[in-house]
Amino acid sequence: MNKVFSSLIFSLLLLTTCVNSIGVEVVIGESHPWEEASGRRFWYTLVYQEEGVFEQIELPVGRRRFELLLPAGKTTILAAYPLGNGAPLGGAYQGGGRVELLYERGPLAEALHHLSKFYYKPLEVISFDYLAKIVLEEREEGDGFDWNYLAQEIANGNLRESSLKLFPLAEVTLVDLPPGYWISERRGYPSFYSFLDREVVLENLPPGISRYINLANQMELRIVVSPGELPFWHITPLDTLLMISDSAYQKLLENSY
Repeated sequence: MNKVFSSLIFSLLLLTTCVNSIGVEVVIGESHPWEEASGRRFWYTLVYQEEGVFEQIELPVGRRRFELLLPAGKTTILAAYPLGNGAPLGGAYQGGGRVELLYERGPLAEALHHLSKFYYKPLEVISFDYLAKIVLEEREEGDGFDWNYLAQEIANGNLRESSLKLFPLAEVTLVDLPPGYWISERRGYPSFYSFLDREVVLENLPPGISRYINLANQMELRIVVSPGELPFWHITPLDTLLMISDSAYQKLLENSY
């Protein structure tokens, strides 16, 4: 009798979960500039939150679509990070059966995820699409905003167009940078060549990390801009995916399907 009762309770809980959730197709809507330059598809870390708990899914190399079971009637904000830590693509489920993640919406999605660590309830009813539209009207790259101020406005219930404040963009001078062609991670920021014994001046960089790669020399350049502080930069090796042999990459690609 107890077993029958327990099975009945489990079935009711499962039914309730299904009724309150909906299957949603999540799509990586754009190719990463480094994917196009290298000819290799990346893996992505997909992050979203349910009831204040962050969920994380690794999308294998080459996968561009994934189905999730998400709460019906609530906004769920999603971000996908190329190679686990690159500039994210962003989007949100607000009804319907499909969410397309785009780079221009990535900074907003990431900022709202930071807020949701402390105040997630307001974000379950927020109109992400409308807010993203206002963000992109202010700045088409979708970045460079004072996200902390926006978070305070949302937490205090004061969200309005004036909640969006832009930081000044920075000019960065690079000295003794290894020569070669450096490919920008984001389309809104141009790639560039560097030459021996010449400075490189990059204009209009937003707060945060701007990344560039030099495929010929297997290097990644990271420029860090913080409001009110001097920018700095450093060089790291390329991600392993961009340095392994073609045969090893093909095996990863084949194993992902």
